[in-house]
Amino acid sequence: VAEESGLAIPLGRWAVHSACRQAAAWNAPGREERLVVSLALCSAQYRGAQAQREVEAALADSGLDPACLELVLTESLLQQHDEAALAMLGRWAARGIRLCLDDFGSGYSNLAYIRRLRVHKLRLDLSGFADLEADAEQRAIVQAMLEGAQHLGLETAAKGVGDQAMADRLREMGCGQALGHLLPAREFERWLADRLAESSEPVTTQAS
Repeated sequence: VAEESGLAIPLGRWAVHSACRQAAAWNAPGREERLVVSLALCSAQYRGAQAQREVEAALADSGLDPACLELVLTESLLQQHDEAALAMLGRWAARGIRLCLDDFGSGYSNLAYIRRLRVHKLRLDLSGFADLEADAEQRAIVQAMLEGAQHLGLETAAKGVGDQAMADRLREMGCGQALGHLLPAREFERWLADRLAESSEPVTTQAS
């Protein structure tokens, strides 16, 4: 609806600037850990030079290290085959911004374009894999996707992780991250403060 009404661009602008400000606050001077914030952009934001300017402006205004921002690419971008969009993604990657391909394993997911997109990570869509513990076929499919990403030198994250048992199983299979609606920003900050108080070791965390 936002894309059809023309609101996707201003909403996306607000999201980019808000995410960069929040990430900069979490990466305040004196903290040894580096927090990476993932931000999904709609397909409308990939078109034209405006997106490049908005991301650069958000980084400059917030003072955020580009390596602390991860932009999540949607499958619709692959379907567009837009050379200008691909060139822009290449410039973002060269800038140090991380790129993540969303919903890998569902729909189009053309492997031929993964390298062209210069992505760092694949997000696996596990909405149809709710029973990894009992279903050997589901485990085999997910394992194949994880191993494919590993051979390409890509990080992995799983969407749709419903419980701790599933998270533990995915960790055993080599999946680096699990996604879910777990903590609002304020609760995350309390969790992070407690974590840092318990250990003097640097902590690297992915927030989405």
